[in-house]
Amino acid sequence: MVLRILIVGGGLAGQATALALRKAGHHIQVFEQSHLTPEDTAGPIVHLGPRSNELLRSWGIDTAVASGVIIKQIDEFDHGGNTKDTGAVSPPGWMYYERSKLHRALLSAATASTEAGVPVEVHLRTEVVSVDSQAARVVLGDGRVFEGDVVVGADGFYSTVRKAIAQVDNIPIKDQKIAAQFSVQSHSGPLTQRFQYQSDRYEKWAGAGLEVHIYSAEPGRLLFECTLSAQAGTDLTSAWIKAQLVQAFENKNTELARILAALDIKDIRSWTQTSYPKVQTWTSDKVVLVGDAAHPFLPHEAPGTSQSLNDAAALAAKLSSDMKAEDIPSHLAAWTTLRRERLRTLPCFYASACT
Repeated sequence: MVLRILIVGGGLAGQATALALRKAGHHIQVFEQSHLTPEDTAGPIVHLGPRSNELLRSWGIDTAVASGVIIKQIDEFDHGGNTKDTGAVSPPGWMYYERSKLHRALLSAATASTEAGVPVEVHLRTEVVSVDSQAARVVLGDGRVFEGDVVVGADGFYSTVRKAIAQVDNIPIKDQKIAAQFSVQSHSGPLTQRFQYQSDRYEKWAGAGLEVHIYSAEPGRLLFECTLSAQAGTDLTSAWIKAQLVQAFENKNTELARILAALDIKDIRSWTQTSYPKVQTWTSDKVVLVGDAAHPFLPHEAPGTSQSLNDAAALAAKLSSDMKAEDIPSHLAAWTTLRRERLRTLPCFYASACT
């Protein structure tokens, strides 16, 4: 049967799930709080392995829109600019993406009128305030009510859907991780020249207590990222982030040190996340959690987006067109078994990801 599926959250996990379920023949509505502008969907660079990239290709993702970069080499430098290591990437097929561009490619494919299946309907600026797992019902902040056959919680770290089924409300604020990002226009220095001659690579610079990654996001622009640790109560301003970066590479006459010293704090973006309590269940009746709603990996951790894509593909396979409505809970439970097995093969950064 064709299912009416309501997806709460329109980020990477939500759009990937919407696209996979559309291709499985179902009717999809997505409820997203933001406008889904590039600013709304920005975030740390996404790294995807060969299997995840194959999923994107199977879904018909426009690689020109996604602008993925194949990684053939990673060069590592110490804080003085001396080469530590240069190595080919194995296995081949790893790629990196700017998050907003990958999101745009997923959204375009999910809503395209030219593709097979019914285009996904996306409701922007809509806040879901409550979820009924037995009725597969969502209630919006403006009072509107939508009912379907399945509700998918893809609403991220502060998930409303998770609260409805996992009974976990409080997020303890302990030590935090901050993913910081900024970009600079390419110039005539060695950094730019290395990326001009070999774009299918990225660099790691090891400073005092942190590591900076450098990417060629697009011609004429280099993108810098790092992850910092901060104790609860730290004033996590852009000025604080710049100070940490400068300190990590201070007293070194390197191109990176000069770039950091000249950095305008207005150009720094950052995303903060702390650890999340263990989630005991990912499904309840006709509700299922995917992506960060189920497993809050930190933004910079490679498995996060990859797991979201595989969540989507596995869910589409379990919610097949020949199933009956009364079988939905058992099919979701079977999906959970597959998901647990996959997570056991990943580096486990969170207890909630490995239950």
